[in-house]
Amino acid sequence: AVMLFGFSLIFGATGAVDLVGIAQGLAAANYTITTFLVFPSIMLIIVGLGFKIALVPFHQWSPEAYQGAPTPITAFLAVGPKAAGFALMVRILTIAFPAFAATTNVNWIVILSGIAMLTMTFGNVVALWQKDIKRLFAYSSIAHAGYMLIGVVAIAPQYVGGGPEVSGWPQGLNGLLMYLLAYLFTNIGAFAIIIAMENKTGSTEIKSYAGLIKRSPYLAIAFFVFLLSLIGIPPTAGFIGKLFVFGAAITQGMLVLATVAIINSVISVYYYLGISRQMFFTQSKDTSPIAVSGSLNAVVTVTLILVLAMALWAQPFIDWTTNSAQLIASGF
Repeated sequence: AVMLFGFSLIFGATGAVDLVGIAQGLAAANYTITTFLVFPSIMLIIVGLGFKIALVPFHQWSPEAYQGAPTPITAFLAVGPKAAGFALMVRILTIAFPAFAATTNVNWIVILSGIAMLTMTFGNVVALWQKDIKRLFAYSSIAHAGYMLIGVVAIAPQYVGGGPEVSGWPQGLNGLLMYLLAYLFTNIGAFAIIIAMENKTGSTEIKSYAGLIKRSPYLAIAFFVFLLSLIGIPPTAGFIGKLFVFGAAITQGMLVLATVAIINSVISVYYYLGISRQMFFTQSKDTSPIAVSGSLNAVVTVTLILVLAMALWAQPFIDWTTNSAQLIASGF
């Protein structure tokens, strides 16, 4: 509703509903309309998208929804809304609002950078105290939304400075696409294992993963790889995703933002490897083998291959995201 209200204000200011028409209308708008109508509308749109993506401080729904929903639904919530939300954010900010961003005195880079740093820090710090794995992944997802927002921030100097024709414009977008792809593969595989464990143990507590290496060595090793990918350790897809996103920020001279992101990645090691400690070094009273359905095994295997392939044979993925970024930058 908040985002729709923002769109209604945009329509009132420009009389257009298509993104190109909005951009043309804003370019011709007078200062009064820009200041008192368009600026609030953009803020409302960012709030609406922030709620969808689970950016801080619009994240409150995420932990309860992740923990309370059936695990397959949680897996969708972890990936689907973020991909759709960031796709919409990029399209709106880079096509509809470049002229407005170039003429207003508001520093959008500082605003989005602040939200990114707050989001990744809050998500990682609160995740340190979680005992339920679905709730932990909820706060982890919030932190990853902060990392992804860096890709959007890295685009900002280009479109504020003149639009997508500026050399290097797709770099931040390329990083965002790489990160989304890595996050997609990793989370689908991780949640397939969470579903298998919940089916066997009836619990989503982290302590239920104790002794998993003896009960199902394949699941334990696969989950460990997925956790390494979420941290961003090579040779996994998560490393490539973070390399491209953080690299885009560094290239744009956003050293503070990149430094905060790296520090947060180090913080995440503690709670991700806490799960690994349960799997490999904690004994379980129940030593019965864990049987996994063929469909879940297939999902784990395919995503595990993709997570490793994206790092070990990265060039096809880089080519795809680069071409996609250039296509989006050209406005199709």
